[in-house]
Amino acid sequence: MSENEAVKQLTHNQLKINDLKEDIAKAEKKVSELKEKLAGLEQIEANAAQYDTIKVGSTVQFNFGRGDKKRLLTGTVTAEGHDEKLGRMLAVSHGEGLDVSIVKIRVLDVVFGNDGSTVDPADPLSGVN
Repeated sequence: MSENEAVKQLTHNQLKINDLKEDIAKAEKKVSELKEKLAGLEQIEANAAQYDTIKVGSTVQFNFGRGDKKRLLTGTVTAEGHDEKLGRMLAVSHGEGLDVSIVKIRVLDVVFGNDGSTVDPADPLSGVN
């Protein structure tokens, strides 16, 4: 094997090593995303009985928005219904006075305290995960 062929073989091997490292990084990222989804589903399963306790007039905390704009809000359930694709839905009013607004959320967006209760209206951030 000539010196030139040896360099080509070394370069080829290094490229393969780099490709494999990139593949491993992508796979680790995918595993992390799947673990995050699994944790979310396990939390939903753990809260299944608590979702049934939510009714019109309940004060709840809920996640609202997507991505970087996702935030935790507190409001009062004003109506409930069912959507074929999204399941049980809630209309929740939040804000005060002229700033009050009503949003539609999935019941799965409701956040429960560490003790499994809905929030305390006097201290809406008590017991939040």
